[in-house]
Amino acid sequence: ANAALDQFPPDSIWITTAKLARGVVHALLGLTDRALDDLTEVVALAQARDAPEEGYLAQGQLALLAAKRGAWHEAGQRADAAQTFIDEHGLGDVSSSALAHVATARVAVHEARPADARAALARAHRLRPMLDHGIPWVTIQVGLELTRAHLALGEATAARTILTETDQVLELRPDMGFLGGDAQAL
Repeated sequence: ANAALDQFPPDSIWITTAKLARGVVHALLGLTDRALDDLTEVVALAQARDAPEEGYLAQGQLALLAAKRGAWHEAGQRADAAQTFIDEHGLGDVSSSALAHVATARVAVHEARPADARAALARAHRLRPMLDHGIPWVTIQVGLELTRAHLALGEATAARTILTETDQVLELRPDMGFLGGDAQAL
């Protein structure tokens, strides 16, 4: 991503995607401050350059980072913003939008809104068959967040099934930063 950003002209349509990739890598490596900088910039670029997929992925990732820090108000705002990108651009059937749905579910679980959590989980589950090791960070994060949400809702069987499937993707793509450790902890 750094090499690409060094070579792209300032008006390249690929800058938003490269910054998203770099922000996600920073997040997976635990370099949270760098991730926050890149992902926040991606949100602004996505709005300015009409790049909604990068926008909802950045907002979803920012929501999950906020939840991890215990900043639940921010997590809710970011999850809502991700959903707005998806809804305004009709991207609810795009597989990677599952990341925004699980962020929404995690916030709803935290706020003791089980019906809203289950609705968001249902949207994510509908997209799961399209997720695989091709975009492993999305697939694995979605799986881990689904597992956490189902556990919080007292649905151990669903959580166990999802975690088993997530572990299978991790076997194919083991170098996913902190995600492997998160899967082991779960």
